[in-house]
Amino acid sequence: MPTSTDRSVRDARRESLITDQLSIRACRNPDYQAEANALRGLARALASSDVVMLDLLAREAARLCNAGSAGISVLESPVGSPASFRWAALTGHCVPLANTHRPFDDSLCGVTLERGQPELFRTPQKYFSSIARVEPPVVEALLVPIPVRNGPWGAIWVMSHDSSVRFDAEDLRLLTSLADFTGAAMEVARLKDIAERRAAESEAAQSALRNVEERKDAFIATLSHELRSPLAPVSAALQTIRRLAPGPQVAQPLDIAARQLARLQRLIGDLFDASRLRSGKISVAPARCLLEDIISDAVTAVTPVVKARRHSLSVSAPEAPVHVIADAVRLTQVLENVLSNAAKYSPDGGCIHLDVSLESEAGQRLESDARAVRFTVRDTGYGIPAADLPGVFDMYAQAGAHARREGGLGIGLALVKYLVEAHKGSVSIRNNEQVAGTTVSILLPIVAENLDNPGLFAASCKSVTPCRIMLVDDDVDTVEALAALLALEGHITQTATTARDALENFSEFAPDVALIDLHMPVVDGFTLARRLRGIPELSNAILVAVTGSVSPEERDAAIDAGFDYHLPKPVDIRELMRVVEDHCRLDVREGTERRHDCGV
Repeated sequence: MPTSTDRSVRDARRESLITDQLSIRACRNPDYQAEANALRGLARALASSDVVMLDLLAREAARLCNAGSAGISVLESPVGSPASFRWAALTGHCVPLANTHRPFDDSLCGVTLERGQPELFRTPQKYFSSIARVEPPVVEALLVPIPVRNGPWGAIWVMSHDSSVRFDAEDLRLLTSLADFTGAAMEVARLKDIAERRAAESEAAQSALRNVEERKDAFIATLSHELRSPLAPVSAALQTIRRLAPGPQVAQPLDIAARQLARLQRLIGDLFDASRLRSGKISVAPARCLLEDIISDAVTAVTPVVKARRHSLSVSAPEAPVHVIADAVRLTQVLENVLSNAAKYSPDGGCIHLDVSLESEAGQRLESDARAVRFTVRDTGYGIPAADLPGVFDMYAQAGAHARREGGLGIGLALVKYLVEAHKGSVSIRNNEQVAGTTVSILLPIVAENLDNPGLFAASCKSVTPCRIMLVDDDVDTVEALAALLALEGHITQTATTARDALENFSEFAPDVALIDLHMPVVDGFTLARRLRGIPELSNAILVAVTGSVSPEERDAAIDAGFDYHLPKPVDIRELMRVVEDHCRLDVREGTERRHDCGV
């Protein structure tokens, strides 16, 4: 409750208020040009900093009002102290008091903000001890609250130290204009601070999300590797059994096991492709190849599922050889995915038609001088709900109940779109108009000019020369199963389950080809390859990196370590035979077998 002393102090301070004088004093003419110039300078100062702008504001207030001192008081209290004002910007006689504080209850600003309006004080040092140190003595002080949206912020003020200088209504108008500018500037600064803070929070959230995605991708890559490793010996063992026991009694269960193994490999591949697709790490390596080979490989890959579902698959394609510039493996994957979807999402006994035509890049069907290939796959399947069509190429999208019932990860069409666009092509999908089912259309500008020697790309059917092959993997089942399969092909094999064993036996065995697992404990495959490459007499051996990861980064790292090839687990025996065929030709010279030196 206020004491009599508090009341007497307030009453005495009221005697210093002479704000009414502003309306009766003679007023000088406005100088709008000077005011405009001052505001332009302040606007430019906004681009610098708040400190620069406030200092300029104080100087302009003193100049426009012909004041001996001017400043900005900010309602800003030290931690743990009563409410007070900080003299944030000063000019004139008050400069020595910059950044000092005036108590709210003993300050001109406190009275001004309490009353909520501009105030004019006379001889304020008689009534406010907080400004007792100001020299020369203050004759008059004019203060204007600075308006801000979220409550009192401070005040702008001018002081006269000369009895001949009295403030008038024009000074009030100028100071009010400057106060309004200051309030607007402070609001902009506040909003900017909020925006920057939220941007920083958003960036932090984005960074955290990226870290989560990177960790998830790393987990998926590790999971893919770990799942591929046990599949390798299973695949090799199944192929060995098929070779050793070709009779009809084991054919059916082996076929079932092979199909399910292929399904597992496909799911693992999709899982790994998903993480690489999100990060844009799936690359294409275009080269000259035959269109008919791509079509044949894709049709061969989907034939088991087509037969299992009793579908009919017809193909219309150019009869003459067509050479294209494309990544044959990736383009086969595209066509296989589309045909596989048509087979999976059609009821048993459906019809699938693949039409391959030559067109211009604008989509006009041509007989000659074509520059593009269009693949059109039509099926009589379940179709896609209209609501799902816009997002059919999204990652993990599975349109309709049939898609979810058939399984899969919903990655196939996203991968198709990515690979088609990587070939500078386009893909679209729509429901058929007259009958059930869908139509997928892919246009690719990949046709190459005819070659003088088309036979250059003909498939090789040469038999493989028996070679000496070393298998290095810490998984015993993997090396033994693959060794048994290679032995059936007529090759001489030796196995090692550690890098140390491989180094000890390498020189004596003198392999033509070495299959080395990259991720072995203690000494990994990268280190082993570098050590082998450092032994001159072993420099001609072909080193093949074998790993559950198929990322371009790991492939590049393997090549840097000295490997010639990089094959994923489980090793495709046909791909391995191509490596052996291409790089294991032996000469017999002076009674010594010697392998031709081959590049990467």
